[in-house]
Amino acid sequence: MNMKSTLLILSLSVSAFALADNSSGSEGTIDQNDMLVDEFNFIDQNRSDTVDFNEFYAFMMDSDIRMLQLEFKQADRNKDRLLSFDEANQFDATLEEFDLADEDRSGHVDLEEFASFTLHSMFNSADVNRDQYVDLPEFKLVQTDE
Repeated sequence: MNMKSTLLILSLSVSAFALADNSSGSEGTIDQNDMLVDEFNFIDQNRSDTVDFNEFYAFMMDSDIRMLQLEFKQADRNKDRLLSFDEANQFDATLEEFDLADEDRSGHVDLEEFASFTLHSMFNSADVNRDQYVDLPEFKLVQTDE
């Protein structure tokens, strides 16, 4: 799964939630900015006006774990529940990315390592200023970049 498609999944998941929960729209119109603010506020569980990795991780694990599991299953050609570099490479993973994902240095990536690496990559791409938080302007930038 590449970063753009993963971020699109995040956006669609949050957008679906926002649409289902939208009670402030006038005659069914939805303002894009209001929807992004609602999405951001939903993820920002501690109301700090920033999303830290733990909030992001909790949201993603609740909403998109099935997509990560499906991507992992599709990549795992020999069905051993581990990804070799060759299997990961079919999805354009570089050796550097594979080594970063292989946290236990076993030479394979399991589902937990795959999910952790994918979510960290997504979070880091949204954290434009690299302060370990995603604020509303960064969130809007990522959402409108798609």
